[in-house]
Amino acid sequence: MNDTRPSAEDPDRLHVVAVCCGQGFPNGMAITYRLKMVGLALIAAGARFSVYHVGGSPFPNAEPEGEWRGIRYRYFPPETGREPRGWRRRILNALGLSGVARAMRCLRADGSRVVAYAAGFYSWENRFLAATGVPVVLDLSEWYDGWERRDPRRRVRGASGVVAISRGIARRVSQLGAHGRSLPVLRLPILMDAATDGRATEGPGFDHPYVLWTGSPHGEIRSHLDFLIRVMARVREARPECRLILMGSFTGDQRADLASLARTESGADEWLTIHGFVPKEQLAAPIAGAAALLAPLPTGVRWECCFPTKLGEYLASGRPVVSSRVGEVGACLSDGETAMVAEPGDLEGWRDRIVRLLDDPALASRIGAAGRELARREFDYRVHSRRLYEFLDGLAGPSRRRT
Repeated sequence: MNDTRPSAEDPDRLHVVAVCCGQGFPNGMAITYRLKMVGLALIAAGARFSVYHVGGSPFPNAEPEGEWRGIRYRYFPPETGREPRGWRRRILNALGLSGVARAMRCLRADGSRVVAYAAGFYSWENRFLAATGVPVVLDLSEWYDGWERRDPRRRVRGASGVVAISRGIARRVSQLGAHGRSLPVLRLPILMDAATDGRATEGPGFDHPYVLWTGSPHGEIRSHLDFLIRVMARVREARPECRLILMGSFTGDQRADLASLARTESGADEWLTIHGFVPKEQLAAPIAGAAALLAPLPTGVRWECCFPTKLGEYLASGRPVVSSRVGEVGACLSDGETAMVAEPGDLEGWRDRIVRLLDDPALASRIGAAGRELARREFDYRVHSRRLYEFLDGLAGPSRRRT
């Protein structure tokens, strides 16, 4: 098959500019990682990909302008640190978005085939970007319960199209419409680099058998950890040597509360280790040593519509995953085959699946290998490169470049 990708010298080369706020780049949150994978996918298909970051970031990023694996990034204003004062941060973000809009207008005036890829904006910011005349495509990785109770159409106003991470989000957007028409929607699952994700690297190690949770222990996620402690109190009745390792940016109060719950549930807390934050590049080693990787999800619109990036990284490691039969996750994973999948909130169901993995290493290895193959087949960015390019290319329209 002939390769029809435009060359770097082609004046009609598609330029996708990702616009985000407060996520950080190249170090940052889950949206940061998704933008990296989207960028690699589009570059592989022949597009140019840039990141315009509005405001500073709470994560360590030294340079206000640079490049990561062919992705050019730039901060607006040119300061990478997050302003601690809320009122001043809002002013800086407004100035940054205005700077992004001016840069977009310049690209459009130059005749470039440019698309704004908005990540993490859900309201007036998208309409502001659309006012520049550049097509705006929203990346929707989550859908919140409150959106169902209010007019969800305002979340997509100003958009020319939507990239949805799940079937649930794609269905909801398709039912909304905008400006009297249906929005084009592309379902794009979590993306990862199967060639590098999951490789064991130097990082924390533990001598005893353990199951592992990693993430940000704030907001709604905090209740997930209470659930895991109650599960592990039951697991220890069968396998008292097993430990629960939690890795994340825990506060002192959170540590104390979790240890207290562990003592309440089992009479002791020595089986609970709260390790603290571990950089992503050092997570592969503790993940590789875990007897199981835990990703509990409750019921609710948000969880039915999401697929955590962390879960994809777990699967890619080749270690067995235990998660919940909810929405996109439940549709993607098969219990006892590609993962262990229990009903949300089912303490005994979770307990039984973790004990089975501890008791049967051969079963754990088979499930882990099947999960890794699923991740490579379904989530590698190279698999989705061409159709993502074609979707955005169709929304960009013809070049306005003057001869």
